[in-house]
Amino acid sequence: MKSIQNWTMLIALVFIHVVCVFANNQDSRLDELEKLLKQQMFKLTEQELRIGNLEVINNAQKSEIELLKHRDYNQTKEITFLKQRMINCLRDEDSLSGDNLDNGEHSIKENAIEKNILPRAFGQVVAFYAYMSKPQGNPGARHTLAFDVLRTNIHSGYNGATGIFTVPTSGVYIFTFTVRVICNSHFSFEIVQNGIVQGAVVVDAISQDAVCSSAHSTGTIVTPTLRGDTVMIRTHSTNQPFGGIQSNDQGRSSFAGWLIG
Repeated sequence: MKSIQNWTMLIALVFIHVVCVFANNQDSRLDELEKLLKQQMFKLTEQELRIGNLEVINNAQKSEIELLKHRDYNQTKEITFLKQRMINCLRDEDSLSGDNLDNGEHSIKENAIEKNILPRAFGQVVAFYAYMSKPQGNPGARHTLAFDVLRTNIHSGYNGATGIFTVPTSGVYIFTFTVRVICNSHFSFEIVQNGIVQGAVVVDAISQDAVCSSAHSTGTIVTPTLRGDTVMIRTHSTNQPFGGIQSNDQGRSSFAGWLIG
């Protein structure tokens, strides 16, 4: 009987121990879950703060966009008003100097005013400027020069890879180019419009003594163009050059052009 009681007591003690171990494990898991929950709540609070900040930024940007829209609307009205004033002034001048013009001639002049003069007076700018990034050695005759570094290219008329400017807007343009050559070089360069030579320069850096340095030459033309015309700089078509073209931070070989009217 005593033996049975001892066994019963032992089993009870073991059971109590197991229950205590299980309870301790549960408490540890609960602590871990509580810690994880606090971490998630902290992250959630951070996300809410970020969302709040983004909403503030978004609202500010919306307000700025609305302000810009309002300014653009006012500027558009002002431009329209100024255009109309210019049309009226030109028409008044035309009526004073050309009372004998018939209706057809008046219509042609008005179209020229509205389609050609006014757009250029209010922002239609065409211009480009580019220079060579590095020297070119022995290019040969009839070689198109590619000015590959584009600093200005409004209306994207100039192609730095091919060296060709394609006229985006008809009108009168100024084109100017400067080419620098290395010591002991002789070149003649042409500016060509639609395959027709419009101008040429020569540059000679042949030295007769121990001192030899680079030399440069500049050419400029003013020419009427039509949309789609091409303009480029090339070595002379028949005069065989020798030497090399120089272009660095001490002196650039460059090409530029812009619409003047």
